Amino acid sequence: MIELGKKQTMYVVKKTPLGIFINENPDELINSIVLSNQELERASDEKVYELGDEIEVYCYLDQKKKLQGTLMPPLLCNGEIGILEAVETNHFGAFLEWGYDKDILMPFSEQLRPIKKGYKVLVGIYEDKSGRLCATQKIKKILRSDSPYKENDQVTGLIYDIKDDMGA
Repeated sequence: MIELGKKQTMYVVKKTPLGIFINENPDELINSIVLSNQELERASDEKVYELGDEIEVYCYLDQKKKLQGTLMPPLLCNGEIGILEAVETNHFGAFLEWGYDKDILMPFSEQLRPIKKGYKVLVGIYEDKSGRLCATQKIKKILRSDSPYKENDQVTGLIYDIKDDMGA
């Protein structure tokens, strides 16, 4: 099953002069994703792919909700947390630079406070109900409770929130 915004292995199922078709099933052409020669060049991928070759890709939905693939990793993958910069705001929310031509949306409902262009914000990436990848400042649902750290370990961190009754 294809997971949006995560690195996954797919297979070359067809070659054309314009690029290659890839699929999660090496024997299936239906519902394949096209990786254009421009995409392969943009990723500085000099490899000549043959039918059946494995290829590591990241998948996402474009503006028309069509499944797309890229060899370029995003700044944050689905389920990851990190800092992204707001490059635009409008009536939908804030759009954050995440390494692709199409910026990722952080809807107003996922903002803890108003975001303005140029702000750098700590966010997590998730898949919304409609299947699109979005950003959220509500990262508690993405945080993991398992940790490699032990008591008295020195760590580097980032203050996410300050509560009067709890501290930082």
